[in-house]
Amino acid sequence: MRNARRLVIACATSIALVGVGAPLAAADATGPALTAEAVREMLPPTERVRWDALTDDERTQTLEILGDDGFGNPAAVDEIEARWDEVEVVEEAGGDPSGTRSTARTHWYSQNWTILGITYTEIKTTIGFTANGSKVVSVNRCYGTYTNYVPLRSISSASWSESTATTATCKTEWSLGRPLQSTVTGIQGLRVSGDGVLLLTWKV
Repeated sequence: MRNARRLVIACATSIALVGVGAPLAAADATGPALTAEAVREMLPPTERVRWDALTDDERTQTLEILGDDGFGNPAAVDEIEARWDEVEVVEEAGGDPSGTRSTARTHWYSQNWTILGITYTEIKTTIGFTANGSKVVSVNRCYGTYTNYVPLRSISSASWSESTATTATCKTEWSLGRPLQSTVTGIQGLRVSGDGVLLLTWKV
């Protein structure tokens, strides 16, 4: 039985490589093939070390998952986790602790797509606003950021905000593009109170 998806609330704070073995590839019936070499080259050093520690069978399965239309599809989080035990979409949220006296607040919500513990895609929505006690004065920033280590895939975003006297909301529409396939989209976002309490999240 696979692990349940988890939401982690966090305050904002901020080798020698082994050989990769024989080339591996996963063909997508509607697009170009993914290769083990291309995937490895896309990864940052910390994730590349984890990739090099995988067995050949694990790398082969990873390529198969990366070639699955559902991986990274904003509309298919539950489906892809149910289909592949190796996949986990980890949710995290953080920002200024509630009750702080600062009038400028920043909060964020992210989702990390992992296979066998290696992160291949992360999308994150961030909001910055000015508050007076529990009152929201204005929303100053609302934007999406991402990392993408999957070859042959592109990610784009558009964000917008709204506010009431006591809440601030930021949402991002994420778009995933793949060769010879339709672009898919999903909405991610968060709502926080004027005094910094996370009230609601939207996951793609």
